[in-house]
Amino acid sequence: MAHMPIGKGYPDHDWDRKGQLPTPPKPVTIQTLFPNFDRWAIGFDPLLETLKAISSESKLASYPPYNIFKTKDNYVLEIAAAGFAKEDIKISVKELTLTVEGSALPSVDNYVHKGIASRDFKQDFCLAEYVVVDGAEMKDGMLRILLRQELPEEKKPKVIEIS
Repeated sequence: MAHMPIGKGYPDHDWDRKGQLPTPPKPVTIQTLFPNFDRWAIGFDPLLETLKAISSESKLASYPPYNIFKTKDNYVLEIAAAGFAKEDIKISVKELTLTVEGSALPSVDNYVHKGIASRDFKQDFCLAEYVVVDGAEMKDGMLRILLRQELPEEKKPKVIEIS
């Protein structure tokens, strides 16, 4: 089979770039998620500004690792906190921000090898308007923070009877 030049029926493949690295994906921003949001959404300015502030302040913190899962109206935030005692962890809520902080003192000074992280951490989580913290428990190195969505009666769906 004869070699056909690029652009003559063959797509531009990665191997055609001769040593060039692939272009990294562009970061996801509020503008890329919701282009022209202000053209069709009325009255959402405060929400949009809040989302912009959150996304600009977000960090790529990976320590400690955590999971968030949801049941019907409840959420559970699980944080891997091996090596921390419950006395080493502080959980606070201010306005719509849940903050989890941990400070652990090293238990041994003369490690031969230290592969388990035990550094201080601080993680902030943005809460929706009606999400409240129900409690927290520490078991087997996992910190579980229980959250519940608590809608006021006036915000719950209503059935309107036709007269």
